[in-house]
Amino acid sequence: MSECIRRLERYSDDVQGQIEIRHEPVDIKGPRPYQFKFKQLDDSISYEELKDSEFPIDTFKDEELTWTPFVGDLDIDLEKGPEVFVAQANFIPECCIITAAIFHNVSDETAFIDFLKLWSDNCSALQRKSEQLMELPAGSFDRNILDKL
Repeated sequence: MSECIRRLERYSDDVQGQIEIRHEPVDIKGPRPYQFKFKQLDDSISYEELKDSEFPIDTFKDEELTWTPFVGDLDIDLEKGPEVFVAQANFIPECCIITAAIFHNVSDETAFIDFLKLWSDNCSALQRKSEQLMELPAGSFDRNILDKL
């Protein structure tokens, strides 16, 4: 497989730089991408207990719900670069808590929400054993769209 590379110009108040986004195309018959992980959380709390306590945000630590460091963290390998997209399915009794993050230089929040809608629609279609997937707008698969802008 060939690696895809996108270079984005990055500006701050006094620094101009460049960031590269690298990814390998996913082989649908190959191994699952490592960016999506599964984790069994502490069984001491159930969905009903979370719901009854109005889903307090401090129930779980950030590190429990997602597996990758954030760009601002000191332990990230800046030569390797941050992950473009990561997700984790966290399981507790009666519930699956999905967390996802996207590198902000790759997408704005509208595109991220559209991605999550597409992902959830595809998951729903798989559960229904349906071939009917969400239609994507024309040009969605154009890998050269950044070059055209």
